[in-house]
Amino acid sequence: MQRDVFHFTTVEIPYEAARRFIRDDPVGLFVASLDGASQDKDDISGILDVDVEGIVLGADVTLEIGDFEEVIEPLPLSRRRIGWHAAEHTGIFPILMGELEVFPVGPARTQVTFTCHYRPPLKTFGAIVDTVYMHRIADECLERFFSRLVESLEKVGSRSVG
Repeated sequence: MQRDVFHFTTVEIPYEAARRFIRDDPVGLFVASLDGASQDKDDISGILDVDVEGIVLGADVTLEIGDFEEVIEPLPLSRRRIGWHAAEHTGIFPILMGELEVFPVGPARTQVTFTCHYRPPLKTFGAIVDTVYMHRIADECLERFFSRLVESLEKVGSRSVG
């Protein structure tokens, strides 16, 4: 079983600023999205966590920054592949693969889209636990990651405009 997750929003920054940041400084973009992040070459380690009814659940993860791709036609679009896995106990946490995309929706507005998928660990047992409850935790973790990523993008975008 594979679970797909999709987040998007529109930010008030020019597409060129977003494209440049994703292309030239993906480490800077993703470091801000994880607690306690550190960098080693193209890998970033940090904590991906979520607060569930007052209980903080999280894991140390290694984020892998993938290729940058740019599409010019029919409309400009920039894409960066990313993935992550647990830094320890990899067999009990899902492995995630995804893409971050940006494209213009106006002269000073950019849509940011995060599409990813993961397979729950532990085969059938993991799929059952994910279906019953854990998918909510995964969704909230990914929403928090995406929100921080968008904040980082907006900060850089506002500096490039101002």
